[in-house]
Amino acid sequence: MIPLVEKSLTDEQPTVRVAAAGALVMLGRADAWNRVRDAAGAPNPEERGAALRMLGDLRDRRALPILLQALADAQPSARGAAAAALGGFALPEATQALTNALNDPIPAVRAAAAVSLGEGGSAESIPPLKKMLADANPAVRAATLAALLRLGAPYSECVGVIRDLTGNTDPGIRAAAGKALGNGRGTEVVSALRLLLDDPLPRPRIAAARSLGQVGGKESIPILKKALNDQDDAVRATTGGALGRVLFASILTR
Repeated sequence: MIPLVEKSLTDEQPTVRVAAAGALVMLGRADAWNRVRDAAGAPNPEERGAALRMLGDLRDRRALPILLQALADAQPSARGAAAAALGGFALPEATQALTNALNDPIPAVRAAAAVSLGEGGSAESIPPLKKMLADANPAVRAATLAALLRLGAPYSECVGVIRDLTGNTDPGIRAAAGKALGNGRGTEVVSALRLLLDDPLPRPRIAAARSLGQVGGKESIPILKKALNDQDDAVRATTGGALGRVLFASILTR
């Protein structure tokens, strides 16, 4: 295994080299960490972003100052990668840096920061995230919704943006709303996902079915059973997987 991975360290694609170095670290090759670290400062933005994401996956405290510095990178993709990577560090300095990144001029960076704040699990992140529900960009609002629900924010405080996103004219935004709802719990979340299963396009329905599998609960079972008759193959396949997950979870909790 290791010789095969080592061979990829000289691959012509920088992202492959970064992936190989990260894999070696996970396999116990501590010396490979320096390769990932050095790639995080590479002039190639693609390589830099891949390395920053890998540093997040490795969850090594040595990466924290590198990721914090990368939040000021001139390249938006690098800032977004750093923001996404910091979600794996539930530390006060990471939370503060991500909170500051909510003001980034690029929507994708703000969205990544919101998601990572949700992953960090700090209740202190809820107030600044609530302000982001008024962001001008719907994708940022969807990411913020996911974070707030994950942090346990009441559905009643998010219902306005949920209605706005699930009624958006862009099917990608409706799908993002469905995905975000998978971070919530309760009958109100299930009801919102049930309505999204009636969306005219498959993509939002797929997101809703997948999220129902994550939310679980016996109230999701009849809804998913009905969705097994959807006219779209991908929706039916996703629904089948979600239903299996809910049924398995119900058996474990008996």
